[in-house]
Amino acid sequence: MRHSFSRMKKVWVFGNYSFYFGFGREPFVKAKCRVNSCFTTSDRSLFSLEEVDAVVWHSRSDDQSLPSKRSPHTRYVFWSWESAHYMFDNLQQFKNVFNWTFTYRVDSDFPNPFSAVYRRLVPKPVSVGKNYASGKKRLAAWFVSNCETKSGRERLVKKLKKWIRIDVYGRCGSYKCPWKNGKSNNCYELIERKYKFYFSFENSLCKDYATEKIFNILRFNVVPVVYGLMNYTAKLPPKSYIDALAFPTAKSLATYLMFLHKNDAAYNEYFRWKVYHQFPSEWSLLAKPWCELCERLHDDQSEKVYDIYKWFIEDSRCIHHEMNKISKFIDGKAPGK
Repeated sequence: MRHSFSRMKKVWVFGNYSFYFGFGREPFVKAKCRVNSCFTTSDRSLFSLEEVDAVVWHSRSDDQSLPSKRSPHTRYVFWSWESAHYMFDNLQQFKNVFNWTFTYRVDSDFPNPFSAVYRRLVPKPVSVGKNYASGKKRLAAWFVSNCETKSGRERLVKKLKKWIRIDVYGRCGSYKCPWKNGKSNNCYELIERKYKFYFSFENSLCKDYATEKIFNILRFNVVPVVYGLMNYTAKLPPKSYIDALAFPTAKSLATYLMFLHKNDAAYNEYFRWKVYHQFPSEWSLLAKPWCELCERLHDDQSEKVYDIYKWFIEDSRCIHHEMNKISKFIDGKAPGK
């Protein structure tokens, strides 16, 4: 049986109208899915509503309408790459609508993270004696365009600047690095050349939320400092990053960064992981949840339904920067003291 997917008209995921996968059966064949007989489309007129086996609904789409009629066998799939702190609409209106989830959360029916790092089957050759600190005179850089966030990352950077130098690029800072041909690699290469650390600070502190801010920079020879609520220990190689919230205060984080800045041997320990780990191809990672969704449509007859507001908003357990835990970390004391 060939299962069909329907997507809402004018639907996009961060500007991509093919959901980073494609239409028809061809993407499933290309991805070498174990079950490849599914067919995706954004053309609502191509199949009758009775024929559609799954409707994939993107939570940040221009068009958030749902089909006028729903067949009992059609699975409604909730998609989101945005954090639970930043939603266009109130998800309470969609209670008992969605059967499956397709998000960055690891407890999704089809986990769909921004990226991943895998263990190599065979370690790659070691660059004996390479000093990753060589030529890097500046301490830390941060690229940012959203200057007021729920995570309070801008508040944290302001505090850190009391003890260390941080060059802020983009709308929220005085440094510029224009993208070349719409791509940011030239800016990452600049960071790799000049800086020892990059601040991969998320705009939200929500369960499992980690974006390209960490995964893109890991491809370069610079150490990311992360600020978020993903389980970094479970998802990233050891000593591939520095977790800001693993420190009791912002000041103690700044002290540690200065220690590494002055100690090349300790700094170089943060690059050993590259011998044993690698990134999957972007296509294989993006295709994986679609393959899993296609396969599930062929064998899962369960009648699960979500209170999507509770699952995605409440259960994400987001933390605001004004809450006691974060305020104490940034300021070194509890609010009001």
